[in-house]
Amino acid sequence: MPDADCSDVLKALSDETRWGVVKILLEEGRAKVTDLAGRLSVPQPTMSKHLRMLREAGIVVSEKERTIVWCEVSPDFTQRLRDGKQMLDMGCCTFRFDKPKKN
Repeated sequence: MPDADCSDVLKALSDETRWGVVKILLEEGRAKVTDLAGRLSVPQPTMSKHLRMLREAGIVVSEKERTIVWCEVSPDFTQRLRDGKQMLDMGCCTFRFDKPKKN
């Protein structure tokens, strides 16, 4: 994930739902889109929009198996994580996924 994409990552992580998606994927490795939507109480079409933004920012990748779409944290994004995958170091700032998001 190039440094030039920092603003895309910050924008993607600024939303509570997208933050929740990343936390779930970091904890579980991968998840179905429908399961993410259910766990975060978001309609499936809305979840798809959130996931598209996370994919465009290089945070999430997805894979389709027949009718099921699986999502996981992208390998490039994972390389930027520290402290047992709980801290993202962007160079300019850091984020902790094991603590509540501050607004």
